[in-house]
Amino acid sequence: TKDKKFMDRVSTWYKKLFTLLNKYLFENGGPIIMIQVENEYGSYGLQTDGAGSDMVMCGKVANVYSTVDFGCGANVKEAFSNQRLFEPNGPLVNSEYYPGWLDHWQSKHAKVDTKCVVNTLDAMLSLGASVNIYL
Repeated sequence: TKDKKFMDRVSTWYKKLFTLLNKYLFENGGPIIMIQVENEYGSYGLQTDGAGSDMVMCGKVANVYSTVDFGCGANVKEAFSNQRLFEPNGPLVNSEYYPGWLDHWQSKHAKVDTKCVVNTLDAMLSLGASVNIYL
């Protein structure tokens, strides 16, 4: 958005937030190695929103680390090989791992098999990947 009132409030919030988080950033000796700017850009031709190379290649941004995202049952090695096409070095990262799914009004409740969630998570961790579990 370009709404000035909104952007002023966002700027105020980010200044406060990063004042608090700064000491926790990796470059300052903390545990936060990166911050995800957005996770849906791939759906709009800009960055990642999935694990397919078509989603990652849509708009690789210079100096921004590209990741993939996927849920249980995905081919983990294939997903991360797509990340490697654009990021040959650095950590393997699933920036949005889905342990479940969303519900829509008047639709059947979405359920995901626990074994599928655990097995896919285990496969990622066995590769040394970092995982952001999307709730």
